Amino acid sequence: NVFEAAAKCYQKAGNTPCVHRALAYHKLEEAKKARSHGQVPKELALQSAQQLAVLHKTSGEGGQMLIRMLLLAGEWNLAAQAMEKAGTYEKAARYYMKAKKYRQAASAFEKVGDYKRALEALDTGGLYLDAVHCLGRLKTLS
Repeated sequence: NVFEAAAKCYQKAGNTPCVHRALAYHKLEEAKKARSHGQVPKELALQSAQQLAVLHKTSGEGGQMLIRMLLLAGEWNLAAQAMEKAGTYEKAARYYMKAKKYRQAASAFEKVGDYKRALEALDTGGLYLDAVHCLGRLKTLS
């Protein structure tokens, strides 16, 4: 694979960020190839996500690809956390709901001003005291 070869060259040159970039793209290509033959194995998607996380942490690149790989791996909570860091709160809230992380979903819904859905999330999770606090925050905004 061209990305593996590139990673080896970058490694010899001592260019660590480019090594991470090449490895991330290599894993992404493997995941794409596996997907064309059916479903991406969770382990492969997680390996790709791990490389992309390193790339994102070291250079700020690959955030959207990281989210995509986490979703392919079925890691709803981790994908939602990455979405929230990227500022896509409503989408993050939906994946927090899918992961049954109702408190985090409510927080993300509140960040976009959707108190109705925030309260619904808290109700779904049986987090009634949190719902009372949410209503209090809503009341102070009114």
